[in-house]
Amino acid sequence: MMAILEDRPISLKSGERITLRSARPDDAPGLVSLAADAFATSDFLGAGPEELDPDPAADRAKIAEFEANPTWLALVAFSGQTPIGRLNFRGFPKLRAAHSGQLGMYTATGWRGRGAGRALLSTLIDWARAHPTLETVCLGVMAPNTPAIRLYESFGFRREEWRIRQFRFGPGRYCDDIKMYLPVKPETGAVDPYTPEPIDLHGPPPGPLPVWRRTAPFEEVRRARLPEGEPLIIRRAREEDAAALVELGDDILSTSDYNLTTPEEFRQAFTEAKEREWVREMRDGPGNLALIAEIGGRLVGSASFRAESRRRMAHWGFFSIGIAREWRGRGVGRLLIETLLDWGVDHPTVEKICLGVLGPNVRAFRLYRAMGFAVEGYRYRGIRFAPERYADGVQMYQFVKPL
Repeated sequence: MMAILEDRPISLKSGERITLRSARPDDAPGLVSLAADAFATSDFLGAGPEELDPDPAADRAKIAEFEANPTWLALVAFSGQTPIGRLNFRGFPKLRAAHSGQLGMYTATGWRGRGAGRALLSTLIDWARAHPTLETVCLGVMAPNTPAIRLYESFGFRREEWRIRQFRFGPGRYCDDIKMYLPVKPETGAVDPYTPEPIDLHGPPPGPLPVWRRTAPFEEVRRARLPEGEPLIIRRAREEDAAALVELGDDILSTSDYNLTTPEEFRQAFTEAKEREWVREMRDGPGNLALIAEIGGRLVGSASFRAESRRRMAHWGFFSIGIAREWRGRGVGRLLIETLLDWGVDHPTVEKICLGVLGPNVRAFRLYRAMGFAVEGYRYRGIRFAPERYADGVQMYQFVKPL
């Protein structure tokens, strides 16, 4: 269970007094009203008011989910009995990323700039520093939100990504996002070595942005040949591929050091039934794609893409890829990525394809670079292999629509 923070009286610089504590299920109606106010009056939130669920039952369920997770924290600021600010922090679920988590925060219209947000953030940081396993607090802030950026930097948050066109407010109207992080424990141990590309995190990159040029129209089945001459088939994953996908996933995670998921996590979570469910989800999701590569009827690789669910971010998503050990470095990955990018060109709403790759995975990074992907930031110490061994994540992107 998560640590429950009891009432904490806070005096603001103005002399006003507020109270901070963990959210409780009976706070749900007031929190819905707070969210409705914040979403309707702020230009700097990742979701619009049309996406707000007005049913307090949904918020009660969300609070219960926070109470069940030891690395999650739901904080609320009150003026009297009225909620005036909310901060949610979620520790990342994967074992190798569980030392970090992401926060989101907003305050009521009349309380912005008066210290409530600072009090929420300070309380979270104190809690994270005392937490036995958390080491890093992360957040995202829209690039034009100068007051929030100044607040975060005053706490010591560092920039790590400048994400281009992260939010889409309408045709031709976009907003960039800045990812930031704060170490809450001493940074000990070693980071696996690599050579990062220097990038400026105080503005969008100069020059033209990378845009994929389609190799061919997307087809449900693509036939190609590898450089060595083997015929290859790339097609959408089907439910009957589930057992082979489980076998492929186990092979990939057991023979590569460059994965977020551990082999043990995969074996616990990815049964044949779960893979069938995943294939259905990828098939039915409007911005999802699951591809497999076959040679001689045998599954040798897979790639998948999932668009973000919120409307303001549904124009982009992350892809992942995995190749069977004996077929790595032989062209399977390149053809899978080409097919995925060509699909993105033809898709009615997808505009940007993103990926994450570990810094030491030089061969994969070189492939992505050769295919036109550019670096937009780094997840410093994003992967924790052991108590004293870390790796940075490199965040890359490419557009599939003209800019």
